[in-house]
Amino acid sequence: MKEEIEGSIQALGIKSGKPNCGVVAVAYVAQRPVEEVTEVMKKIRGAGSRWNGATNWVDRNTAMSHYNVSAKKILDVKSQALKTWMKNEYDNTYDPEKKYMVNTTGHVQIIDKGFVIDQRGCNSINEYWGKNKRIKRIHEILN
Repeated sequence: MKEEIEGSIQALGIKSGKPNCGVVAVAYVAQRPVEEVTEVMKKIRGAGSRWNGATNWVDRNTAMSHYNVSAKKILDVKSQALKTWMKNEYDNTYDPEKKYMVNTTGHVQIIDKGFVIDQRGCNSINEYWGKNKRIKRIHEILN
């Protein structure tokens, strides 16, 4: 499973080194190249050539709509660490068979088939550098 996700990451041109987690998240759920999503996000934000890739939920949601990707907000999970939510220690909102876009403190990542995906690659929650980040918002990706 991890090899399949990593193949998708490579095909989309996702690379480490840029503060573009929101662009990467949209590229992954839309299955579109990062360069293409970057250009769409620039237009959405009205950004110039100096834009470094920073996004907010409105930007990401608008870009997902552009690519016909739907999402549903999941409630009552704020303040948990990402690893706590994925282990279903306090509630049962996490389903490893589903795909999620998760906003944490200063970051956004995708959870897919139990793996965490961002511009640094694909990792299990135990190997993920941001496993202790606090959740701000979670959206289940519906398609």
